[in-house]
Amino acid sequence: DKAGRIAIPQSLREYAGLSKDCVVLGITKRLEIWDSDAYKAWIESTEAEFAAASEALDIQNL
Repeated sequence: DKAGRIAIPQSLREYAGLSKDCVVLGITKRLEIWDSDAYKAWIESTEAEFAAASEALDIQNL
């Protein structure tokens, strides 16, 4: 619309589990829309996995 918002149909919001607060990411040639809480949880789990992998590989301060 004129305010720069993107309308997402209710059926897609329900399917994706989107709440009122969302995160929009530009990833290479695509756009991802995440529920804010789901994105925070994914980031936290990814950071933990990266920390464990870097520790296993003895990588420091990248």
